[in-house]
Amino acid sequence: SLKFFHVSDVHLDPFYNKAADVSTYCQGSGSTADYEAPYGRVGCDSPLALWKIALLGMKEEGQSAEFMMLSGDSSAHGLTDDHGSPKVLKAMSMVASEAHKVFPDIPIFPAIGNNDLPGHYILPNNSDWYKTVLSYWAPLILCSHCPRSVEKPTTMEELAKTFLEGGYYKVNIAGGKMILLVLNTMYWNNNWYTNDLVKQIAETQMQRFKDQLQLAKDQKKRVLIMSHIPPGGDPYDGSYFWHKQYLIPYASLTAGQFHDVVAGNTRIQQRKLCAAVRNSICNSFFLFSLVEFAHPVWKFDSTFSRKYPSKHKLIDADRIDELNHKLISQTEGRYWNEYMPSTTSHYQLGSYDRFALYCVMRYVSEDDFQKCHEKFKVSGG
Repeated sequence: SLKFFHVSDVHLDPFYNKAADVSTYCQGSGSTADYEAPYGRVGCDSPLALWKIALLGMKEEGQSAEFMMLSGDSSAHGLTDDHGSPKVLKAMSMVASEAHKVFPDIPIFPAIGNNDLPGHYILPNNSDWYKTVLSYWAPLILCSHCPRSVEKPTTMEELAKTFLEGGYYKVNIAGGKMILLVLNTMYWNNNWYTNDLVKQIAETQMQRFKDQLQLAKDQKKRVLIMSHIPPGGDPYDGSYFWHKQYLIPYASLTAGQFHDVVAGNTRIQQRKLCAAVRNSICNSFFLFSLVEFAHPVWKFDSTFSRKYPSKHKLIDADRIDELNHKLISQTEGRYWNEYMPSTTSHYQLGSYDRFALYCVMRYVSEDDFQKCHEKFKVSGG
């Protein structure tokens, strides 16, 4: 078995003010909240205190983990709008350094998110941004403080070769028995770019991705894929994340030609329904949110957790597996009917088209989603 941490969307806010309310995104000094929230407030990005105590909780609960994956968005939302891109880099540096302090003896593998760029979804036009980010991340990826007995995941030369080009890289995990491919899926995003440099990097990353999958298959190694923006869509506005030029080859590689060697990790607040295929394992797991009061614990950030409470303070793997099976049960719809309105309560006001969520969970391409949505379309949502 392989044990590791998966953390996503830390969204560290260097300007967080524990006394400020949500109207200023907890950054201002002019609007005071009813209570102080040192560990964060729902509706605001994360203070450093929350990240520190979360890391300590992880250290206490997961002492046998072999590595950590940080699947993007280390930086708070909108930092470039009000404070400029240097503050994005500052937030990314703080997230990396705190993780390295608490876990100096295991490798940590970060990925680039849409808030980890010079602007929201704005990719760098040269390698300077990636050079700075790599200066923060290289000690984590290369595990600079690991015992000598721990095999290095890669070399600085190999890491820099692709990271400085496009913020993606490959490392060895599980004692060299597996490969982790950390992708920068910002280059494949549906915010289409006409910049020739961006297009070149996007195509080069796809070719390298295919080459690494073939190499892993030849070497009889398993591959773990990690990225920030996944293929698929957003049920709230019906938009799809990836351009079909990259979605189609990615799907054919991971679900077709190399399905026997691939597993994936990404961040998304929706589950994905997938058909069981012989000799294939298909599971979907949530990254549970940290809550704001007192000592944070992992739990559902919705009314669903109150409807179906856990017997344990922390939701463990058995509980997650139980909820997974009940949610996609073909004979019992009670969990699904409760999950649907509760999971939308934080993100959508007013009427909500529940069939859109089902279709997004079921189909990865926009064309298939539109056909599904039209089939189940109901007036009023």
